[in-house]
Formats: sequence, structure tokens, C-alpha cells
Amino acid sequence: MKKPVPGRQGAVATAPIDSDFTRAGVRRISIPKDALNGVVDVFMQIGYVGDVARLYAGGRLLDDDFFKGTVWEIGLKRFMNGALAGSLQLKILPLRKDSPFYIPRGAWPFFPPSGEICDVRRITASPEYEVIIAVGSADSRAH
Repeated sequence: MKKPVPGRQGAVATAPIDSDFTRAGVRRISIPKDALNGVVDVFMQIGYVGDVARLYAGGRLLDDDFFKGTVWEIGLKRFMNGALAGSLQLKILPLRKDSPFYIPRGAWPFFPPSGEICDVRRITASPEYEVIIAVGSADSRAH
């Protein structure tokens, strides 16, 4: 939620507090238990439109993102210690048309008549693999 800062000319965007997320849109995301088997990491990409997005597991905040018109990418490996068990919650605060912040013109969303938007456009996941290549010196082949 955007709040004006007293004593400043115009409104300035401020970070939301936890209680602001009571009015957030919520999506559940299930991650298979074996999602990280055989890969170095899995990166989840979230394409959304909103003010601020947060990702939770069991009520624990894992990561957050301020909307800037780009896809939010989250490496899941760092949460392997059990945070990925069960479902994740994606919470997004609505973006208001009169919000006092800058994003590139091409990234500015189309707003409905309500003047607010909160939408998940897509969620995908991409694995990251590792290949180890042994390289010997040129001299070792001559002998």
C-alpha cells in the first residue's frame, strides 16, 4: 500500500508492513518433493502485476519483490531445508493507478475501471544443471 510521507512534496512510495498483506491476493503453489533431484537448482519465474509480492512457506516469509514490470525469479535451492514441503503461498498487494513510483512506460499495466490491478500472469520453473568437464594440459597428450 502506498502512503504519503508527511513533510514531503507529493506522495512517496513506502514499503508495506505485514498487516497490509491482509488485503493481498493469494495463490497457492505446489512444489513436488523431488523437484530438485538431479539438478543444481530450480528457478521459479513469476510473472505478476501488483504492487508488492511475497512468497511464504508455512507462514514463513521466503522472498519478496517490488513490481517493476519484469519477471520475478526465485532460486529454490536455498529453501531445501524443509521450507518447500507442502504448498507455498504467493501474496500480492494490488497496484494502484495513482501509485507514486516509476516503471518504464512499456511495463505499465492496463488498469481496469477500479484503478487497481492484482494479477498472476504465469508461473514457470526452469532447472539448472551442472556439467563438469575435465581439461588436461596440452603437454599431457604428447607423452
